[in-house]
Amino acid sequence: MTLRKRTLLFSSLTLIVLLVAIYFVAVVVFQRGFAGVESDHVHADIERVRQAVNQEIDSLTASNRDYSVWDETYAYTLSPDGDYHEMIDFETLSNLNVDLFAILNREGELILSTVADPVEGDTVEAPQALRTFLVADSVLVPPLGQSKSGLMSIGGDLFLFASRPILHNDGSGPPAGTLVLGRFLDEEATAALSDLTNLNLRLHLLSPHPAAPEILAVIPKIVESPDGTAIHVYDRDAIGGYLLLRDINDLPAAIIGVIEPRPIFAQGQASIRYLVLGLLLLGVAIGATTIALQERIVLRRVERLSYEVNAIGESGSAEQRVSVEGVDELAKLAGNVNTMLANLESAQTQLREAKEEAISANEAKSRFLANMSHEIRTPLNAVMGMTGLLRESELTSDQRECVETIYQGSESLLTIISDILDFSKIESGKLEMEQLPFNLRTAIELTLDIMAPRSKEKGLELVYRMNPDVPEVIRGDSVRLRQVLLNLLSNAIKFTDSGEVLVTVHTGGRVPTDHAGLLLHFTVIDTGIGIPPDRINRLFRSFSQVDASTTRKYGGTGLGLAISRRLAELMGGEMWVESSG
Repeated sequence: MTLRKRTLLFSSLTLIVLLVAIYFVAVVVFQRGFAGVESDHVHADIERVRQAVNQEIDSLTASNRDYSVWDETYAYTLSPDGDYHEMIDFETLSNLNVDLFAILNREGELILSTVADPVEGDTVEAPQALRTFLVADSVLVPPLGQSKSGLMSIGGDLFLFASRPILHNDGSGPPAGTLVLGRFLDEEATAALSDLTNLNLRLHLLSPHPAAPEILAVIPKIVESPDGTAIHVYDRDAIGGYLLLRDINDLPAAIIGVIEPRPIFAQGQASIRYLVLGLLLLGVAIGATTIALQERIVLRRVERLSYEVNAIGESGSAEQRVSVEGVDELAKLAGNVNTMLANLESAQTQLREAKEEAISANEAKSRFLANMSHEIRTPLNAVMGMTGLLRESELTSDQRECVETIYQGSESLLTIISDILDFSKIESGKLEMEQLPFNLRTAIELTLDIMAPRSKEKGLELVYRMNPDVPEVIRGDSVRLRQVLLNLLSNAIKFTDSGEVLVTVHTGGRVPTDHAGLLLHFTVIDTGIGIPPDRINRLFRSFSQVDASTTRKYGGTGLGLAISRRLAELMGGEMWVESSG
């Protein structure tokens, strides 16, 4: 994934997580806030209903006071004669907004019980259900001289009442009796309360009436509520607030409720939608701004820096430089890249100069070695020639021993000079391989003939075996092939004290086959001292042998195997060693 895609992904994820977190926090805060406001609003409406009911009771009490503290009522109570009862007509009850007007004397006897009949537009005597409560020390009638007001359930209906002692105009007594005013809290009265409070009120009577379905879920809440109120959410469009009305004995009598629309909830939902829209727009704006700034300040500069570095890498020139803009970390990085390129350019210059010096020194060394080999080889050949003539003449044993020592030393020196000359040619790349036809079997036998005297001196058996599938005549450089075999046989005989030295030739092998022509596998096997595994990697190094003791005991320059391996590679082959010692 590219840096641009990764940055875009991480920025988007971070922004999304942040916006989601803000959304959920805001939703919780908004919902709780609007729910609290809505709950407070419904509670305020419920309290208005409570106040309206209390005002109705207070209104009954005030109307009762107007008639109970009146001399005419006092006189009528003591002597129920005259036309007082005629004043208590339907119009009077309507003006007082009461359904019951009742007077009891000091003995608790009911002397007047009038109720309004709205159907007939007249007054009638109170029904038996009411007269049952219009007796001394009943729920409606307090002890003489005391007052009482409140609610009570009569015949399944809710009844508001106010009872006061009947006194003189100046409030003096003794009380002549008790005046009871009452009003039924029915649908008409509930509608009047609705108009008064500007609320859609519903009255639900309790026992003995069955509870309406809409308040079944409210009853447990409202009974357990300490203030006798409850709020119930019906759906997204309606919420209900309910007030428990208790009678004069503090028993549940009715529930009056108001069902309202939910404008506050709707406003809250609209606010949340606006918030979501605002967050989305804000997120898009922040995201676009962030991406644009990242693109301009970071990504585009990183891309340009990467392009310039790649271009410098492809060109291979350390002379070029990347552009540096600003003073931030990217500018510092670009400056460091330029510093690195400057150091690299300096190192390349030094390396090129050192390489040129090394090439010049190597060429000088090669020329020196070639000249030295030529200059040494000429007198050395003369020494060997004269020594050879001396070997064929009659000499004493001491003289012959000295001549043999001179001849062998000259021969060893000639071998060293030849190795150094070949090594110099290989290092300078001037050694060319011939491609001429020759008899392979003859070349091998000539090589073995040269090494036969040395193997015979050590009592070693020198044999070779060539598979039938190997052709007799092949094309290649027979001289260099014999040189490699001579070196390998010389080492094998040198480090073998007893046993045999075997040369095998067969086609194929582990050598790579990416060269044209026939692939031959030559193996020189001896029964010598072997090579420790940890020393094998030193065999093919120039001027290196297995260890110092080998050099002291057997001699040698350490160039033979190195030259042989390079010759094998020049002939398109490979050389390796396997040892069990």
